[in-house]
Amino acid sequence: MNAILAIVVCEFRARRVVLAAAAVLGGAMVLLTWITGGWLWGRSEAVAALAWWVGGMFTVAIAVAIGAESAVRDSGRGRLAFYLRLPMPALSIWVGTTLSSLLIVLGSGIAVAGPAALLLGAKAMRQAMPLSGPLGDMAIPYAAHPLVLMALPVIVFLVARAVAVTLADRSPLLLLDVAAAAACAGLLWKGVSDLFAVQARRDLAQGLAPAAPALLMALVLGGAAAVIWGRADRRRAHRALTLTLWPLALVAAFGFVRYSAWVLAPRPSDITEVYRADVAPQGPWIAVGGLAKGRIDYKPALLVNTDTGRHYSIGPLMGSDLPSVMFAADGSEVFWVESIKGRGGQDNMLMQRSLANPSEPPRQAVWIGHQAGQPWSPWMTLAPDGSAMATVLNRTIHVFRTADGRCVSLASQAADASWWRLSFTSPDTLRAAWWTMDKGDGMSTLHLGVLPVGSQTLQETGSIAGLRTYVANAQFDPTWKTALIRNSEDGPWWLNLYDGISGTRIAAVDSGPAGTKAPSALMLANGQIARVIINQGKVEVLVGGISEFGYAIPLGPGSYVRLAEEVTPGIVLASVSSVEQEKIHGTTYLVDITGRNARVLREGAWVPPEYWRSAPGTSATPRLCLLTDEETERLLVVDPVTGQVRMTIGG
Repeated sequence: MNAILAIVVCEFRARRVVLAAAAVLGGAMVLLTWITGGWLWGRSEAVAALAWWVGGMFTVAIAVAIGAESAVRDSGRGRLAFYLRLPMPALSIWVGTTLSSLLIVLGSGIAVAGPAALLLGAKAMRQAMPLSGPLGDMAIPYAAHPLVLMALPVIVFLVARAVAVTLADRSPLLLLDVAAAAACAGLLWKGVSDLFAVQARRDLAQGLAPAAPALLMALVLGGAAAVIWGRADRRRAHRALTLTLWPLALVAAFGFVRYSAWVLAPRPSDITEVYRADVAPQGPWIAVGGLAKGRIDYKPALLVNTDTGRHYSIGPLMGSDLPSVMFAADGSEVFWVESIKGRGGQDNMLMQRSLANPSEPPRQAVWIGHQAGQPWSPWMTLAPDGSAMATVLNRTIHVFRTADGRCVSLASQAADASWWRLSFTSPDTLRAAWWTMDKGDGMSTLHLGVLPVGSQTLQETGSIAGLRTYVANAQFDPTWKTALIRNSEDGPWWLNLYDGISGTRIAAVDSGPAGTKAPSALMLANGQIARVIINQGKVEVLVGGISEFGYAIPLGPGSYVRLAEEVTPGIVLASVSSVEQEKIHGTTYLVDITGRNARVLREGAWVPPEYWRSAPGTSATPRLCLLTDEETERLLVVDPVTGQVRMTIGG
């Protein structure tokens, strides 16, 4: 220890001019602070920022100078050779020279910025801290910022000394150093850029947490090896540095890039919480997304084959939604939106993958616009044959051809339009519905229109006024010839059937006997209407035409009922729930319209119907039904005919 202290004192004396220069510069910063009245006239943050940057730049410059000077001067017949002739271990010599250099580097920064910090106060200095940008706020706690800022000049010093040792030798071994440095830089750049591209900043910080100290340790051990085994011989010092530094650095960089790849390649079994799912109209493919094990910011969306378990990534979730996943009607292709980081925001691309050959890489089908800020998930629809897609961007309908990405229709609408719904009734015809709020009365108007593909004008064909905004919803048949609209919580005429083109009311749909509550209704494939009524806790599904009930199918007791959808012709999915001891208890039913009975599909937890998705399949492959369990947040792939669970994701 005495030997180390002696070396530190000797080095301080030799470099005292550096500390003197730092003290003079620090005094100049204090004088500037006093002249500008930084702590009196509201300019404290500007002066604090200047103090940070001047101190930081001076510290970095001193780190480079001392690192290079110590490596060059201490080799050959320099000061290191003098120390080595003394009766002290080489490790003590390296510790003493390194410790003294770091103390001078850090002391210089403190001498420059410290006096100004004392005058301006901790608040002004913290607000002006250089790391208060996006990476600092998102990934590094404020309490750790000073430690990070202190680590930067240390790293610069170690790198400068390693570079100086390498260049002082001038041997062919320099080519190996360049190749190894390029490999490390490339690996680190790939890992960082891949995580930044999907906005996974906290995952990036989580990966750098072990990688950065490992790289720092490689620099430290490399510098120590250059002194301990290389001693005062430049060639031996270079060889010891190379053989110690680069194997450790490459292992750390490779480990980081492997971590990055692991974050971006989760498996279905890694998903712990399901946010959303969509199902191909035919075939075994589903798209599912949510939280994944070990990931923080990155929320994956996967394309999963429920028969084989094969899966492919379709990019990160956007918020709590899947990235606008759309399947072709025949199940042969899947489309989704992927936001790619661009200048000033996000470039949103429609990606396409063949489900017949899913191992082939996806292609960029359509560029659908640039957006400043964070990624978003636009409302989109796909033509039945997959030849065109439509979306609403900035209250303007865009229709793109998926074959070449060409925009063939561009139709603007009123600025107050909202809650769009689009559907291709044929490859050449796009139907549209949008809502506008009526001023001051809490009501809305549903507008109906048609846009021929290739046209630039959206033709409004009709409207339906006087809809209650908080309950109004519309169900259109596949041709959009009729629309079933709910416009009340209960009452005898809570449903109406409208013409889907003109908006003319065709008929009022009877909702049940007086005194009953009717919360849900569904248009069936055979033209009938299924309605739910609740009377004193007794729940029934009424099936019939517009003005008659036909017959009733009883369900279990409950206080809230929803009909989700007709998962196969004649089979309807229903959810009945009630609150027992402040807990939601529910049962999911498969209602057989033809057989006039209901079978329990799942009991013990209410499954919100907005999370249900189904796919038609073929006669050989039963339709799939997906349920998200609200309590365990799992996704269940269920055979709606037998009720058998075929796959579980999450939980």
